[in-house]
Amino acid sequence: MSEKELKKSAQTAGENNTKETENYSLNDDRRVKVLSPGALVAKRFFRNRLAVTGMVILIFMFLFSFLGGVLSPYGQDQKFYRYDVQE
Repeated sequence: MSEKELKKSAQTAGENNTKETENYSLNDDRRVKVLSPGALVAKRFFRNRLAVTGMVILIFMFLFSFLGGVLSPYGQDQKFYRYDVQE
């Protein structure tokens, strides 16, 4: 490319850039991403590593409370007897 072509392409790129920025102002609502209050809480919660770790532990405990009976090798009505006597 020649120098003239490079200058011309730079000028047209600059003009296109200014036209795009002229369409948006700082008060323009299209530039601002609005989050709901719930989304703000979730975003803040998931940034906190300790809170997420606690949530994972609580979910594990909750799930195991229902799945523990299925995973346990003992029945619900099984009784445990001790045959040796401690003296």
